[in-house]
Amino acid sequence: MKHRIRAAGVAALAAALLMGTALAVNSGFLERYFKGDLSVVEPYIQGGESVSDGKFRLTLDSAVVDQYGLVAQVTLEALTDEGAAWLIEGADMPFQEQRTRPQSTFNPRNVWLASADYAGEQLSWRYYNASPKLEGEHSYSYWEDISLRTDRSVTTQLRVEFDPNEMEEGLDTLWIGVDCMGPKYAIRLPEVGSMGAVTVEPECKILLNPEWDRSATVHLLEFGPLSYKLVYSYGEWEESWDTFLQGEFFLKLKDGTIYTPGDLKAGWGTRPEYDDAPEGQRTITETTIGFFDRVVDLDQVESVILGDLEYPVDSSGPVPAELDESLRPFVLYYPGWSADDQVPAAELCSRLGAGCHWDREAGTVTITYRGHTAVLTVGTEELVVDGAEEMTFGPTVERDGQVYLNWKVCDYLEIPCQSMTYALRIMPPGLK
Repeated sequence: MKHRIRAAGVAALAAALLMGTALAVNSGFLERYFKGDLSVVEPYIQGGESVSDGKFRLTLDSAVVDQYGLVAQVTLEALTDEGAAWLIEGADMPFQEQRTRPQSTFNPRNVWLASADYAGEQLSWRYYNASPKLEGEHSYSYWEDISLRTDRSVTTQLRVEFDPNEMEEGLDTLWIGVDCMGPKYAIRLPEVGSMGAVTVEPECKILLNPEWDRSATVHLLEFGPLSYKLVYSYGEWEESWDTFLQGEFFLKLKDGTIYTPGDLKAGWGTRPEYDDAPEGQRTITETTIGFFDRVVDLDQVESVILGDLEYPVDSSGPVPAELDESLRPFVLYYPGWSADDQVPAAELCSRLGAGCHWDREAGTVTITYRGHTAVLTVGTEELVVDGAEEMTFGPTVERDGQVYLNWKVCDYLEIPCQSMTYALRIMPPGLK
C-alpha cells in the first residue's frame, strides 16, 4: 500500500505574499461561500487590478484560487453614457431573455475564464463563445451582487469547480475577462494550487461506507483549504444507485476536533470512467471534485479518516480509525406509503444520538439535539423549534406504533441532509 501526504509549504505562502497587499482587498465576499476562519486564505486573495478598452473598465475586486476551484468578484464599469445604458439594460433583463441575447446585453454569465495559453490578442482553442471559456465540463455559477450595483457598473461573483480533464492536462494559470471587451483585455488570476494541499494516496481497498458495506479502492484524496479531489474505483458488478461515496471522509484536527462530511458539506460532481473489460465485468473509476462549506487550515490537520482507516499527516499510518459512529453519514428510506417524505423519528434520533420523547397523551413528540428543541404535534403539520413556529411541509403521523416526521425538520435542527428519490441521506455534524 502506498501512503503519501504532502502539505502546504512556506514557498506557497511566500509566493502569495509577492502578489502585493493581499489583505487590502475585499475578503468579505468569501463569507457567502465558506464558514470558519477566513484568515487562513486571506494572504492568498488577489484583487485591485483593472484593464480598460476606453469604453469599459474591468476590475478584479477579489479572487482566490484553490487546488480544484476558484471564487472571484469582478466589477464591469461603463466609461460612456451609451455604455452605461447598455450595461444596465442588460443586467435588468429577465434571465431567460438574457440567455437569448448574450452578445447584445451584459449579464453575469458574460464573465469568462481562459486557460494558461492566453496570448494577448487572442486565446487558444479553449476560447469559446459560451461561458466559461474553458474546455471541459466545469461546474460553475455566476450571479450579480445587486447591493453593489451603480448607475454605471455591475458587480459579478462567480464560483467554478474545475473539470478533472483540465487538471490532468495541466491547468495552472487562468485569466478572467468579459465578452464586451474581448480577449485582448484580461486579468491574470492567482496560480492554481498556490495555497498548498494535503495529499493521501492509499492505493488500497477501503470500507468507505460501513452501513451499505460499500468498498472501493481509493487512489487519491487531495485537498486545499477550500476544495478537494477524490479518486476511487470499484467493480461494475458492485454498482448501484446508493454507491454514494462522494465526500465521505473526515478530517481530524490537532486539537481533537473532527470535521465530518456534514461539517465540510463537500459539494461534488463525478466523472466515471470504464475500463476495457466486457460489460458487467468492468472496473469503474470515479473522480470527484468539489468545494468545502468551510475553510480548512491545513496546518491544523492531524489526520484524514477514510472509511475505517485513519491516515496521520506525519505519514506514520494508517491505523484503525476510532470514530464515534453517530458521526457517520447514514440513510433512512422513505416508507412506501409516504407521500410527504417522512422518516421514523425514533430511528433518526437514535442514529444521531438525539433525545426523543413521545407523549402519547398530549400527542406530541419532542426532539432535543445540540441545544435545539423541536416539538411536533402528531396528526398535524405543527412544529415549534426553540419556541418559534415553523413549517414542516408535511404532517407528523403515527403508523404501526411509530411516529414519522417530515425530513425538513432536520433543517431546523441544523442537521445537514439530502433528500433523494427513495431515501434521506443524513450527514451528522461534528462541530457543536
